[in-house]
Order: sequence, then structure tokens, then C-alpha cells
Amino acid sequence: MTWSQDLPSSDVAVFETTRFIRVFKMFTSNINSLDRILRLVVGAVLLSLVFIGPKTLWGYIGAVLMLTAFINFCPLYAMVGFSTKSKK
Repeated sequence: MTWSQDLPSSDVAVFETTRFIRVFKMFTSNINSLDRILRLVVGAVLLSLVFIGPKTLWGYIGAVLMLTAFINFCPLYAMVGFSTKSKK
């Protein structure tokens, strides 16, 4: 028996909708334009270290920076409740 079998179907629907909204809000944009540009530039420089120069694996951190710039969301910022994006 699962927890959803214990609840009436309308309560399960409300719970699922609330959970979806919470997850969706968690992935809202939290990076402004300047932060995004800096992440792309620094990420590209670090990623180039994998192929050019010292050929260190630390350069893969650049891929993470570039990924967060492309998706416009930083999980670390979300965990600590920080955002560089201005609130309107």
C-alpha cells in the first residue's frame, strides 16, 4: 500500500500540483546577464585548459560554468537562496 492509496484522489491531485509548482519554482532563473557572460567567458577559458596548456582535468569545471550559463540557473545559488537576478 502506498501513501497515495491512503488519500482521496482530490488530495493526491492537490499534493502533486503543489509539488510540481515547488520544483518548477526551484528551477527559475537566478543568474543575471553579467553573471551569465562571466560564466561563459571563464568557463571557456577553463575548458580550454583541458586541450591547450597544462592539460589539467580542473578545466572541466569550465563545462559546469558554461552549462549553468546556458540554462540560466545555478543550483548552488538555489541551495543557499542567492540570486544575482533583480526582482521586478
